[in-house]
Amino acid sequence: MKSVITVASVAALSIVAGGTVLAAEKTLENVRVETSRIVVAETGRDHGVPSKSVTLSYEVSIEDLDITTPTGMAAAEKRIQNAATAACEEIGEKYPEATPDVPRCVMAAVRKPLNQLHAAAKHSTK
Repeated sequence: MKSVITVASVAALSIVAGGTVLAAEKTLENVRVETSRIVVAETGRDHGVPSKSVTLSYEVSIEDLDITTPTGMAAAEKRIQNAATAACEEIGEKYPEATPDVPRCVMAAVRKPLNQLHAAAKHSTK
């Protein structure tokens, strides 16, 4: 699984905008799963609690799937869920105190790509 994460991370760095939509064909080739978690680091009693946002994104290819079928849609949803879980867990490994926790992080990370996916499928069937 680590090699998949590495490949996905490299692919994610090469994409600038979320998802690639081909206007002529109205098919979705890729979706971008992006997560952001807050890392809090205490610097001392008098200094407050500074925080930073850590973001990680993966590009998920679905070009080999027919998302207009139940089987294709389920496979695409699973890929998105797996990428979100991997991204959230990777941040959690590096920053154990990051918030939100992994399950909430995953829920937030899948929202946009799943909306993209369902919109593309709806558009493809018209």
